[in-house]
Amino acid sequence: MPRRTNEFQELIAVIETHLDPGATVEESAMLRDRATGTTREVDICITGKVAGHTVIVSVECRSRGRPADVTWIDEMHAKHSRLETNVLVLVSHSSFSAEAVRVADLYGIRHVDLDDVDNAELGRLFPETSSLWGKTWSVTIDRVLITVEFPGTSDSGIVRAHPDTSLFLTDGTCVCSAGEMAHDLLTHEQLQRQIGSEATPDHKFAEFGWCGLELAGKRLCLQKLDPLQYQPIQRFAVIAKCDVSVNEFPLQHGRYGTVRVAWGAGNMLGTDMMVVATAQQDGATRLTLRPRGNGV
Repeated sequence: MPRRTNEFQELIAVIETHLDPGATVEESAMLRDRATGTTREVDICITGKVAGHTVIVSVECRSRGRPADVTWIDEMHAKHSRLETNVLVLVSHSSFSAEAVRVADLYGIRHVDLDDVDNAELGRLFPETSSLWGKTWSVTIDRVLITVEFPGTSDSGIVRAHPDTSLFLTDGTCVCSAGEMAHDLLTHEQLQRQIGSEATPDHKFAEFGWCGLELAGKRLCLQKLDPLQYQPIQRFAVIAKCDVSVNEFPLQHGRYGTVRVAWGAGNMLGTDMMVVATAQQDGATRLTLRPRGNGV
């Protein structure tokens, strides 16, 4: 039988990874039933170490229109009494009835509400915005143009380089190909940050240029064979195709116990994504962006 997951379960799993980054969080985990020897599905399993011993915290989630009642408490207590669960946590998106709270406390079951917070409440996470925005971009090399100096003259010329065009140092040492150089420069972290900051969906092409490229104090050159000479590269320019999209994630807001939470869903590069942000009382904040339905 395929393992099940849902939006509420995914949200709680991400929140739990924020609360304990060192633990292993698994959605729709299978735990062995000690009485039957079969396995049973648990919404979320959190596995960690306490004093050198493995501890399993099982989390069951319920997102329904009315408060969780004592029937659910009894069902979960009976289920986990035969599983490898050390600590059981029940999470409701609709609170718990007073009777359910009393019985859960009697069983030693922890119970947590995810309380919705109105978008107008100032105490919520991100009080000045109702959405987060995600930007994605891809950059593909279209062509490479190399401006070279002609030795012994003040003239220069532009060469359209092929991907396998070799680049040399002034002493004749072959360094790499134009395609390799273009790829390395285009994927440089600083340039990628600049693209992410400045690019908009209107940008279809971008040009990146580097002047006077050197390696170990020696200029990079193109090789001319007849007569043999090395022409210093004045400018190495990459013309690239850009595909930029900006995607909205409308936010919902809530409190998970004492933790402020904001979450939303959207689409990026054709993939359904969810974003989850948390802020704890000690000031620790975390944000996760992940595909929907892929587990933590």
